[in-house]
Amino acid sequence: MNTTSFKGRSLTGLVGAFALFASGFALTVPAAHAESAPVNDATFSWRMSDEAGGGAYFGGCNFITAGAVGNTGKSKVWKQEDADKWYKTAEGNVTITTPNGTPTWDTKCLDESGKKVTTRAGSTTGAKVNFSKGKGTVDVAANTADITWEGSASVVFYGGMTYWSFSNPHLVINSDGTGSITATGSGYASSMADTSKWEKLPDEQIVLANFKDAKVTETGFTATPLFKGVEVDIDTKKGMAQSRKGEGWGSFPQEFVNFQLKTGQSSYWYSSGGAADPKKVAAPVTLSWSAPEAAPAEPPAADKDEEKDATKVNISVNVPEATQPDPGTGDGTAPGDGSGDGGTKPGEGEGTPDPEPAGEFTYTVSSTSADLGTATENAAGFAAAGALPTITVKDTRKDAPAFTVNGKASDFTGTAGTIPAASLGWAPSLADNTVGAVEGAPVEANNPGLAEAKSLVSAPAGHAKGEVKVNTKLTFQAPKTAPAGQYSSVLTVTAIS
Repeated sequence: MNTTSFKGRSLTGLVGAFALFASGFALTVPAAHAESAPVNDATFSWRMSDEAGGGAYFGGCNFITAGAVGNTGKSKVWKQEDADKWYKTAEGNVTITTPNGTPTWDTKCLDESGKKVTTRAGSTTGAKVNFSKGKGTVDVAANTADITWEGSASVVFYGGMTYWSFSNPHLVINSDGTGSITATGSGYASSMADTSKWEKLPDEQIVLANFKDAKVTETGFTATPLFKGVEVDIDTKKGMAQSRKGEGWGSFPQEFVNFQLKTGQSSYWYSSGGAADPKKVAAPVTLSWSAPEAAPAEPPAADKDEEKDATKVNISVNVPEATQPDPGTGDGTAPGDGSGDGGTKPGEGEGTPDPEPAGEFTYTVSSTSADLGTATENAAGFAAAGALPTITVKDTRKDAPAFTVNGKASDFTGTAGTIPAASLGWAPSLADNTVGAVEGAPVEANNPGLAEAKSLVSAPAGHAKGEVKVNTKLTFQAPKTAPAGQYSSVLTVTAIS
């Protein structure tokens, strides 16, 4: 087991970096970047709320589908012919995932344990909508970001009786940490009380989420949209009054709720006094992008020594010969794990001790090996799957600064040749999360893959003291042209705070 610990009054900048060979970590120190730079590979991932993936009182469940759903003709529970036309888990730059991977029409209403979701608080599929290839600019030093994604997703409630779509989301983060995500809303006016109501709504700009205290880093950010304590004005002739009692009462933005008053979903996006109110709270949003390129910074001597002492573990994976005319393809490596201890200890020894313990930030890797096994042939080439060892992040620092743990893979290499790093993807999920962290967005192999840094886990500034375990599923997809043989990769994981 490998542990890295940082103690001190606070951490600013890099708290540590470690190279992971499919499951082991070796300390490295990447260059810091603090300049405005364009990005063209930003990922936006959001499950919106537990209610957006919860059980429905009629129609089975609520779910999210890729693409903008067209006119189904009336308010109705979807049948198979509707699902064949409108239910999608991928369209363009948009994908839908759950903690168990990509859902199907038959599994869309199942929770992580494989049980059908219910209307009870806490019961949800955890389905996320993921937008990729976002373009714009970020300025880490100024704490600003302006990014737009192309594509659409639809939020379907009551099995299809009411749905709406949002397209081309646009993120803006201001230097003071405030910001928003807007999009073009579309759909059909409906009413659960009057199912004969059905008419196309004009497209309009809506605010999906507002933020406060967002912290932009060189590879992204995670922030929880404002909800708790947010008041909205409701015309009670059109919807239920907002309840402002009980823990966690609140609302999505006023503009968003105004739009939902037309779709028939209004009270599912703000507290209305029902037992399902806890499921309506806005879920955290995760955004990631590649760090801007810059000349490598010369690490301090202490860091060079740490690099020397790091342990690196290579994991081999067998790629069989193809049975089809094309040569067999390479399978995934298991990045192995060798681990270091590391980082510099900030701020100790200023003369006077703090009146209370400063706390510490640590990460622990459960083992130093992982193996994706032997790849199996499929229509696209060869595929393999496995998991990284569990990473446990503990943060008891009294200032509770934000932290992010990112990862980036190297090319898979072997005696038979090389397979691009983008062939590796992952899907992080969290357990025992008492620190208020959020898992990184799923990264699909080759779309865009892990050739650039992506987030595994992060927590905003002011988070609770505690710990979180990160369990990460790995996927690998190599082309048919990859030669058979043994391959391995190095996944560099960086902790930033």
